[in-house]
Amino acid sequence: MQVKPSPQILSQKISDIIRQKITIGELSPGEKLSETALSDSLAISRDTLREVFHLLTQEGLLTRTIHNFYMHLILKKMNK
Repeated sequence: MQVKPSPQILSQKISDIIRQKITIGELSPGEKLSETALSDSLAISRDTLREVFHLLTQEGLLTRTIHNFYMHLILKKMNK
């Protein structure tokens, strides 16, 4: 029987994956992140991805803006 990771562990793993994508330049500063596209590509629920976005926003890696009732998350420039 396969045991699913707890939501916190999964969120942390996905945060690490997105952080790595930022670090290697796969995701660029100023890029708008699509919740639907990312959740599909990572094979996770949108709820889990929202938790990840919240964590990365708290860390200062993402900026959250509301435009026409849609939420956009924009990557901030990282200091090297």
